[in-house]
Amino acid sequence: MSPSLATWNLLLRRAIDEHDWPLAEGALRRLLLVEPSSAEQLDLLAYVLLMQGRFEDCEATLERALASGSRSFWTPHKLGDARRGRHRFASAITAYEQALAWGSDSPLTVRNLLEVMVAMDPTKALIRAQQLAADRHPAWQEGACAAAASGLAPLLAEWLCDSGAADEAIRALVCHRRLSRLDLEGAKQLLHNIETPWSAPLRQRLDRFRFPDTPVQSH
Repeated sequence: MSPSLATWNLLLRRAIDEHDWPLAEGALRRLLLVEPSSAEQLDLLAYVLLMQGRFEDCEATLERALASGSRSFWTPHKLGDARRGRHRFASAITAYEQALAWGSDSPLTVRNLLEVMVAMDPTKALIRAQQLAADRHPAWQEGACAAAASGLAPLLAEWLCDSGAADEAIRALVCHRRLSRLDLEGAKQLLHNIETPWSAPLRQRLDRFRFPDTPVQSH
């Protein structure tokens, strides 16, 4: 490696460490002048573009990385992120599924896939989470809990609780939802599996709570 290329690589590493994305982009584009078909460098450039919110450029760069032979599951994962940023949700789902097919064991892939699916069809997102659980994907529960943590996927959150997910944030969300529907028995059942500073006092109050008798109306 020539001294000039070594200098550019050192500059690139420092820029990424310091989150100086424009400088990292410049260094990568200089390196790509020497190796324009480097799948690794194209993939890294796409990441730098993604961090700048330049989704269209990121998507095009990732497609070049794939054409250059990238087989890292992170490449289609980032492609899903770029397409999601452009509100191309169906295409984003295809990319995340490709990342899973290529062996992604990252909760981020599961989370992002389910979040996009929830935005399109919450029922299909729930079915996909159930499939991942049945397939024993190593990151299914962590990824699904992260997707449900926003509170925008109540069906997914309810199923996770019923499946015994140990995430207390998800249980708290579901408990709040059940209380808002006056499903007191469902809330109490869930509270028996939550150990937080507020769960025990709330459980005790619900145990003492009784609906008042409905008065008989005279005619």
